[in-house]
Amino acid sequence: MPPGPASQTTSKSAGSAGASARKKNAGASARKKKGPPGAAELLAAAVAGIGGAERSGQVAMAEAVERSFAAGEHLAVQAGTGTGKSLAYLVPAARYAVTEQATAWARRGDLDLDRSPLADAGRRLSGVAGCTRQAAGLLAAAVHTHREQGQLLGRELAEICDLLHDYPATAGQIAQAVAVRVADDKHADPDAVHTAAASLEDDGRLCPGLFAVALARYGAKLGWPAAWQALIRSLRSHHVPDVRAAALEIAMAPE
Repeated sequence: MPPGPASQTTSKSAGSAGASARKKNAGASARKKKGPPGAAELLAAAVAGIGGAERSGQVAMAEAVERSFAAGEHLAVQAGTGTGKSLAYLVPAARYAVTEQATAWARRGDLDLDRSPLADAGRRLSGVAGCTRQAAGLLAAAVHTHREQGQLLGRELAEICDLLHDYPATAGQIAQAVAVRVADDKHADPDAVHTAAASLEDDGRLCPGLFAVALARYGAKLGWPAAWQALIRSLRSHHVPDVRAAALEIAMAPE
C-alpha cells in the first residue's frame, strides 16, 4: 500500500534532519582538519593574483609536489605546455621552505646571522588562518640571544607569547627550544636573559610564564646565583598552576 500523507511527511522530515546532521558533521570535520593552507589553496590564491584561471593539471601537479616534500621522496613529472608547471612546483616548494625548513636553517646558522627576514615572514604568516604555530616557530628562530642583541629577547618572546595565547602546548615546546639556544650560546648575556625571564614572569599569563621558566633554567649554567634562585622561587608562587608546577620541577642544588 502506498504511504499516506502522514508517512510522506515523516519521511521528508527524517530526510531533512539527516541532511542537517550531515552538514553539521561536515562542518565539525572541517573545523577539526583546519590547519595551514595546502598547496592547492595557495596555488589558487597565486593564480588569482595574476588574473589566471584554475587548471586541473596544475593543481594535480602542485599536490603531487607537496606530497613528495612531505614524504622526502623524488618526483618525476611529465606535463604538457600550458599546464602551469612553474607555479605548480614553486608554490609547494615555497610553502615547504617557509613552514618546514626555515627554522631548521636558522638553528644551524651562525649566531650573527641576519634573522630579520625570518621575523618578517613569521609576522606575515601569523595573519594566515591555521598558520599560528608555524608563524611562532619562525619568530622563535629569529630571536636574538647573544651579546648586546640579547636585550631584544624579552620583547621578541613577548610577541611570540601573544601569538600563542591559545596554544599553551606549542608555547611550552617553543620555550624549551629557545632555552636550548640560549644555553648553547657562548656569548649570551646572563643579565639580558634574566631580565627577559623576569619580565615574562611579571606578565602573569600562562604562556609568558612557561617561557620564563624555560629561560630560568639558564641559572644552572651560572651555578644558581642569588638573583636566579629568587626568580625560580618567585615562579614557584606564580598564580597559574602549570607555571608553578614547571618551576617546581627545577632543582637548585643546594637549596
